[in-house]
Amino acid sequence: MIGGRPKPFGCTLPSTAIEISDFGQTFTLFPNPNKGDFQLDFGDLLKIDLKLTILDEMGRVMQEESLKPGLIKAEIHSSHLASGIYFVTISSTEKGNSVFKMLVKQ
Repeated sequence: MIGGRPKPFGCTLPSTAIEISDFGQTFTLFPNPNKGDFQLDFGDLLKIDLKLTILDEMGRVMQEESLKPGLIKAEIHSSHLASGIYFVTISSTEKGNSVFKMLVKQ
């Protein structure tokens, strides 16, 4: 609670990771910035099917991955990405989506 109101959806930004609480779980993307390869840590067993999509600044799909229940971590290999800002979307048909901003430095 913040000032008597529920805490708004938000991000915690440690020095090399982004953490988002959504879908009833906490997702941590690290390292950030990276060279295209990164990990998603779910903190606990993933409970639902998720889709990961990496978009460039123009909204073009650069990569898609399926994330299945039972994972604790997912290693994403995207070293083909050029240096720049990307948006990593985690989506579920039942629960909507969350977006991470990721910086790739080659």
